Amino acid sequence: MPYPIMPTLPISMQNGIHKSPSFNTVRQKGPAGVNSAFALKPYPTWDWEISLDHITGHEHTASSVVAAFLGTFMATAGGAGLFLWADPQDNSVMNAQFGKGDGTTRVFQLSRNISGYPDIIQNLNGAVTVYVNGVSTTCTVGSTGVVTFASAPANNAPLTWHGYFYY
Repeated sequence: MPYPIMPTLPISMQNGIHKSPSFNTVRQKGPAGVNSAFALKPYPTWDWEISLDHITGHEHTASSVVAAFLGTFMATAGGAGLFLWADPQDNSVMNAQFGKGDGTTRVFQLSRNISGYPDIIQNLNGAVTVYVNGVSTTCTVGSTGVVTFASAPANNAPLTWHGYFYY
């Protein structure tokens, strides 16, 4: 069963959306007072705080943003389930490199780069276009962002993609 999709909310980072990456890191202070840390989760998940102060409507009006928001919340049993959301300010990539061919590997995970750090993409919103060395190519792209090529891309060939995604 597909996840419900949260409606687009008429708010922005300036008016009620606060977004931050979340990691799971174990920190330990050694006997000499030196701190050490180990990342249990190498890629972030994202946390949002959303202020609904600017949202209008009524739950009895099917077309209102409030009804759509509450409907998604109820479809997840009040947070017991998952839903998808297209961040209105961060939901697409253009020419994002997700790997380099090595002549043998055929399966890759879509990702994007945020200031030199990878962020994996697992929930696609529509079809994506994949390029090998700048040339559009036919491949299989699963709904979780796993790309499978019929034959391995050539050694050092950059793998890039265009598309939209959900959180």
